[in-house]
Amino acid sequence: MHLKYRPQNFNEVLGNAYIKRVLQNMKEYRPIMFEGEKGAGKTSLAYIVAKEFGAPPENVTDINCVHFSKIEDMRGRMESLGRSSIFGNKKVLILDEIHMLSLASQKVLLKPLENLPNNVLILACTTTTEKVVGPLLDRFIRLRVKALSKKESKQLVIALVRRKG
Repeated sequence: MHLKYRPQNFNEVLGNAYIKRVLQNMKEYRPIMFEGEKGAGKTSLAYIVAKEFGAPPENVTDINCVHFSKIEDMRGRMESLGRSSIFGNKKVLILDEIHMLSLASQKVLLKPLENLPNNVLILACTTTTEKVVGPLLDRFIRLRVKALSKKESKQLVIALVRRKG
């Protein structure tokens, strides 16, 4: 259900008004880390930011870091961001569950995050930051995503029922 009814733009996102304001008022995109509990909308926000950044869906890569923690894999992925694409020049890498990356893979990200070209954006999502090394955390704009309140959850259910009916 969460994938079928995932919000497609900031207007469809309920709650987290301060995050929406920050993201909508960004003049220049920098690496962003969404932190929060499971199901709060971190990945949904990452996809909306990727769309707002102007990257075509073919140039948005979502990596589940639970299954992607080898240092060679991370090096290869970072190198691929610099290659041209027939789908346009804007690229986004979403690192879902970034806290699951090995220490070595986290260190591979340090230098590239300092020198990202303007056409590349890296977004990270995590439920916990305790396993993420400090220097890596420092390279992100960190936004705390909160779960919906009871009132917002009720609004969501009403909107879904209306959309379906």
